[in-house]
Amino acid sequence: MKIDPNLIIEKIENLSIDATLIYLAKSGIEKFVDGYESIKRAIQEKFNEGKYGFVPNREEALFIQKTRNNSEYKEIILLIPKYKYLELIRTGFLIKEYNRRIGNNIDKDKNKERVSEIKFRILSRPGGNSLLKIIKFSSTEFFSIVIKYLHNLKMNGYPEEHLENEFIDLTEEWTKDSLFVKNDSLIEEVKGWCQNKIEKDCGGRGLASFGNM
Repeated sequence: MKIDPNLIIEKIENLSIDATLIYLAKSGIEKFVDGYESIKRAIQEKFNEGKYGFVPNREEALFIQKTRNNSEYKEIILLIPKYKYLELIRTGFLIKEYNRRIGNNIDKDKNKERVSEIKFRILSRPGGNSLLKIIKFSSTEFFSIVIKYLHNLKMNGYPEEHLENEFIDLTEEWTKDSLFVKNDSLIEEVKGWCQNKIEKDCGGRGLASFGNM
């Protein structure tokens, strides 16, 4: 007697990808041949959620796939190839694209809603706050500056482990040393923030970042 695949999908919904595969192996996948495609889709969605922090739709999946050719992504892979959350950086590129559309009034409300959905999904995951920091970090102009910084460290002989630790520290700290400048921000406010950072000697990491997050 075959088991309804919907019951299997319900069972694996809150399991990790590893726990899902173990469960299916123990259960005997041959029992679910009739509903294998739906189970396969559920596993793929779970796998994507583990990589990107959320389940991308078709358009988003295509965009994320194309970001493999992004020059910044290629560079960061060369600099810190063993970094655990490399794929989350590509989610940051997606958020950056949504912010570009929002800034250009392209389906503004729809894109804002989708960004909120993605953030909510990521925050719902274990360690969601840290994951979201990585994604926000890679969606800003600050990210390209950090890549150059890491590249210079590598050229000066710093080992890969040091570069990764430096990247992790910057990911955690960048919100403290960054100011997002909006279209309606006053120049006096920006100058005041920069002057304050100089006076407090932030170690060269302070930056006024332009963007929408």
